Amino acid sequence: MMTPMMRAVALVGVLAMLFGVSALGETLQVPEDYPTIQAAIDTAQSGDTVLVAAGKYRENLFIDTGIRLVGEGRTVVWIEAADATESVVLIALEDGEASVEGVTVSGGQSGLLIEAGSTANVTVRQSLIVDNEYGIHAYGSGAVSVERCLVVDNTAIGIQVEVAQAQVIGTEVGQGGVGILLVGDCHATIWDCLIGLVGYAIDAYTIECGWEGGAEGFEGTVEGAGNRVFGVETDLCPDAADPLWPDDFSDERWRETVTEIIAAYDRGHAAYRAQDYQQAEFSYSYGLALFSEEVAFPLLEAYVSQGVGAVNWNLGRYEEALAAFQTSHAVYLDRGMGVDAAEIDSNIGVVFRNLGRYEEALAACQSARAVFLDRGMEINVAATDRNIGNVYAALAR
Repeated sequence: MMTPMMRAVALVGVLAMLFGVSALGETLQVPEDYPTIQAAIDTAQSGDTVLVAAGKYRENLFIDTGIRLVGEGRTVVWIEAADATESVVLIALEDGEASVEGVTVSGGQSGLLIEAGSTANVTVRQSLIVDNEYGIHAYGSGAVSVERCLVVDNTAIGIQVEVAQAQVIGTEVGQGGVGILLVGDCHATIWDCLIGLVGYAIDAYTIECGWEGGAEGFEGTVEGAGNRVFGVETDLCPDAADPLWPDDFSDERWRETVTEIIAAYDRGHAAYRAQDYQQAEFSYSYGLALFSEEVAFPLLEAYVSQGVGAVNWNLGRYEEALAAFQTSHAVYLDRGMGVDAAEIDSNIGVVFRNLGRYEEALAACQSARAVFLDRGMEINVAATDRNIGNVYAALAR
């Protein structure tokens, strides 16, 4: 059996390999050494690392020192705002380097609000920023990097940068109002990102793009390439012909294929609503076949797979339905989309019941019920209770 000390040593070793934790500073562990993340942050000195073990933490955090906040992994470390009217993590750094890595940040006005002084450099890496009003809002005269993150379901803006230097690299921004908003005299580098299923994918803060008052307009520059950009209203503002955007900034072939997939999804959805399941299956399957390594869009693929699952369910092909639902479920969980995952769990519960796998049906339904209850979704709770009752009836309980 692994003792607490052995586990702590193992965690430090794993995170050192993943994130290159420096041996120069002290390492403060939560909850082994400190009961809360903020308690560890308050003790840490510049150059120290705060390691956060797997778990759910309900805190609003404030960082004003050059430390590293490193979680055991964004899928297992969840930091939710204790006060939803405030930022989940506020970083106010005048100089030095600070980073947030390997965590999920959720439920605040901003997921991360970063004030970077002229000699400050703040990095957000391999983290999930989900279900806030603003995902990441960075301002000041310093530098900010967002690397290999998921920024999903933030209602107003995914990433807003109004710093001197901003990098957004290998990051997915999905759903919400604006994907990336560029403000002020910012030199922005955007490489190999996926910004999709948002209202406005990438906007410069200008009158031309419908922005007036409030913050300083955008007078900066943009570089980058290989981005996959799809906005429901607009992809780029100003449009792609504007000299603001470099050559090869966005992948037009990817966008064309995604447009075709969405059209197929819409046809499938219309046929499904009309209970024309054969036509729905054809349209969904056609859209699904267009995805490839070159045309990757996990969230959109999950929506199409969910449609395939619903069709197979109605056609009585329960094994095929289960496979499609589980594919979608994994994508939603990975992006912290709890309600979407719960709705799939509810469907999976019914499929398991139809397959006679009653204990698995109960587990799926109860998982869905817990999410619906937590969100105050009473109608969904009642529907799930009915499904649970049907499983108990099948078990003669």
